[in-house]
Amino acid sequence: MFRNDIVPEDTDSWSVIWEDEGLQEYAGKISIYDDSIFIADAAVYLKATQPDLGIESPYQLNEEQFDAAVALLKKQAAAGLNYWPGDVAKQIAEYTNGDSVVGTTWPYQYVQLTGADPPVAVTAIKPVEGTTGWSDTWMLYSKAANPNCMYLWMNHMISPEAQAAVAEGFGEAPVNLKACELTENTNHCDDYHADDEAWWEDVYYWTTPVEDCGDDDDSTTCKTQEDWEAAWTEIKG
Repeated sequence: MFRNDIVPEDTDSWSVIWEDEGLQEYAGKISIYDDSIFIADAAVYLKATQPDLGIESPYQLNEEQFDAAVALLKKQAAAGLNYWPGDVAKQIAEYTNGDSVVGTTWPYQYVQLTGADPPVAVTAIKPVEGTTGWSDTWMLYSKAANPNCMYLWMNHMISPEAQAAVAEGFGEAPVNLKACELTENTNHCDDYHADDEAWWEDVYYWTTPVEDCGDDDDSTTCKTQEDWEAAWTEIKG
């Protein structure tokens, strides 16, 4: 997401937060999610721009791939960043007052900023290199005392009515496409590519990094969640 009154409106690449030109232009005003999972965002950019690294999944990285991602993150951190935690209010405030002008975000913040009075001039896109992503999900505890209550809740949450309300409120694509007929914005499902499967092909959903790279190839070893967390602490200094 970026302030389109400050960052060029035709910006369509993650390069603005990774390459020297953007790091110099927007130093101190780049907004980054504060979690080791952000290493995957660096890997997504490297996957697109340095194919010789052979990155397939941005979450399963061998030592060379991981080191390249960490080096990119250290260069970015040196430019001066605004880290936002799970508390989205911090990022919303920074974009409102101009302390942050470009960076990673969630659709919820975009909805809040564009719906403010007066609205903040922001644009949210999926860059050409692709992006990381996640889905809101509900899970049932295997030893739940009252599982039928949870099944009733799940049935409610996948209903068209609930899906429409949640999708518009948080800036999401509903999983139940019948919700598309109920959104206040009649173009909501088109805006969020709800039924455009091809659009999601380069959205890489959050996955836990594991040593076996998530496959059966014993010859390959990947960095683990513990490695990612240790590297993130080092990156932030």
